[in-house]
Amino acid sequence: MRTLLVLLVLIQSSFVYSQQRLQRGAQSSQGRVQQQRGSLSNTNRSEFNSKKRSGINKFNEKKIVKLLKIVKNDSVAPKIKASFLTYNVAMDSISIANKEVFRDADNMAKSAIQSVQRSKNREVFNNEMKLVFEKLKPIREKVKLFSETLNESLAGLLTEKQYQKWV
Repeated sequence: MRTLLVLLVLIQSSFVYSQQRLQRGAQSSQGRVQQQRGSLSNTNRSEFNSKKRSGINKFNEKKIVKLLKIVKNDSVAPKIKASFLTYNVAMDSISIANKEVFRDADNMAKSAIQSVQRSKNREVFNNEMKLVFEKLKPIREKVKLFSETLNESLAGLLTEKQYQKWV
């Protein structure tokens, strides 16, 4: 009789504990959902960066050499670093030469994003973004040309395994 009573109290307390835990879990998950919704509306998810969209990115030669496991004493290491340095200088020159184009494209995209948020008219937004991408197209072609040149120079310098890791 006594063991039955202890067993009954034990089962009841475990039920009460699990119910409290479920309620706390539901409250915290609701709080997390509301917090995520609030953070999504507060953040600017639709930020447009024309430099990134045109493909301009620079590489850290030291990290790439380390990633490809190139020995510093290797005769190829300075040539590889020089290739990346040349590429980075080219990206800087493209960036500087097209500074106004990037600023205009950013402003056009920002106004398009704001207009679609206000009026919910996706057609106008799509047309304006087409204009932005057409403005960036010549820059993307230049960047693509330089990246192809970089890849060709690395193909001659790296081993097959290192080149596959690079690509």
